[in-house]
Amino acid sequence: METSEFAAELRHRVRVAIRALDAAQVEGDGYAVDIRAGELESLRRIARENGVTLDDESDNDGDNDGNDGNGQAGVR
Repeated sequence: METSEFAAELRHRVRVAIRALDAAQVEGDGYAVDIRAGELESLRRIARENGVTLDDESDNDGDNDGNDGNGQAGVR
């Protein structure tokens, strides 16, 4: 069961983490990519443990680009 304020904040933090990961990748900062990827995985774990469906779950191909690998973009 989702607590709406908790779920909304978690979704917001995931969107921020995805943008930060994207920026680190564009900048070629491998250390920041590792940190941001870990942060994103932690947020996703928290969501799973609390039954929160995330906006980026359509990114099922594992590359964190918001795209499911079939040309379908997820919500960011």
